[in-house]
Amino acid sequence: MSGDHSTQASFIDAWLAQNLSIEEARIELNKQFSSEEDVLYHLNYFKKKRQELRSRKGLFFMIVGALLGFISCVLTLTDIFPDMRELIMVGLTTLAISIAVLGCYFVFE
Repeated sequence: MSGDHSTQASFIDAWLAQNLSIEEARIELNKQFSSEEDVLYHLNYFKKKRQELRSRKGLFFMIVGALLGFISCVLTLTDIFPDMRELIMVGLTTLAISIAVLGCYFVFE
């Protein structure tokens, strides 16, 4: 394989910031490399980094949803705000579950 792969990773990071699709990345790689081996290596690296970023975002959403759910549970059990009991039980819990499910979508899709 030609070239240093660590220096070649910088343009892949720029593509991730631009949110390029896999096909657009393949076209750009075909312009830069003549060897199909190099193209496949960098395309696999691009896919791996893209999935890593997506998993990291999903994990963040799952943690936020879990913390929000825990706060909702504590507020419901302690009944600090009796007038807002229904809002906390239904609203905050629904929001927490929605955020956690969104995180699961990013991780497992």
